[in-house]
Amino acid sequence: MHSCSEQLIPGKILLRQIHKEFWMSAVYGLHTIDHRKAMWVEVTQLHNKLEGPWIAMGYYNVTQSFEDRYNGNPVMEAETRDFSEFLLNTGMTELKAVGREFTWTNNHVYSRIDRALVNARWMIDMTQLEVVLHDPLFFDHTPICLYFE
Repeated sequence: MHSCSEQLIPGKILLRQIHKEFWMSAVYGLHTIDHRKAMWVEVTQLHNKLEGPWIAMGYYNVTQSFEDRYNGNPVMEAETRDFSEFLLNTGMTELKAVGREFTWTNNHVYSRIDRALVNARWMIDMTQLEVVLHDPLFFDHTPICLYFE
């Protein structure tokens, strides 16, 4: 892939044993709403360019609803607006997550800010429709794992 920034690293994955290939992007969302605006533009542009199944997973650093945070400040509409518009404009879907409820904690605040988003082609072509959220061992984020049979 041609594009690579501080917030998005794309690549193509070939699973030879099951004869599947797909695009995957590792995502790193910066800490403020304004700093994430460039990420939403870049992810939207990539969505519009890629053909075939695509998963974009990682640390978006954004909540989608008030249920995505326990303790700490309440989730405000301004925090969710750009993410909601991105989902609406691209039609991307968050894969079902099993395991832990929250993906980040400082042992006081618990938030769901790490995600695995897929495009429509993923939903049509790929059989894997969930990710597993494991316990963090030495980091404040939960590993997001995608398993193929």
